[in-house]
Amino acid sequence: MKTYIEDFISEEERAEVFSIGESSRNKIYISECTGVVRSIFERINEISKIDPHERGYARVEHLTRGHGWHKDTGTDNAMSWCSFGCSILLSDPKDFEGGDFHYREGKVDQKTKSLVMHSSDVEHLVTKHSGKRVVLLYFF
Repeated sequence: MKTYIEDFISEEERAEVFSIGESSRNKIYISECTGVVRSIFERINEISKIDPHERGYARVEHLTRGHGWHKDTGTDNAMSWCSFGCSILLSDPKDFEGGDFHYREGKVDQKTKSLVMHSSDVEHLVTKHSGKRVVLLYFF
């Protein structure tokens, strides 16, 4: 399963999440999240219609190294509990070069505030980038 929805979050939500910390690698567990991170997840969950796993989490991320081809169950199935992965682009694509999101079928032209969501068995990658590419990720 793959889903792409433009303008999934509002500009106000984007700004609030962006302020959480563009390079934070801290997990925000879904069972404990509140505020805007919780309200965005609730809208995502209307699409997935599954109960999030107790290890499910969100994270604001800025990694210039990208992510090679992978599935969201993790290396060596380290996240075997994961059913869905989501990415919401918080930065303006004009603020970075690279950072392209790809499925095996091709590149996703991800726009600011858009949601890319897929079941954890779908292979994908994000290319290396320079500049400021910040995303809100959910794994649940």
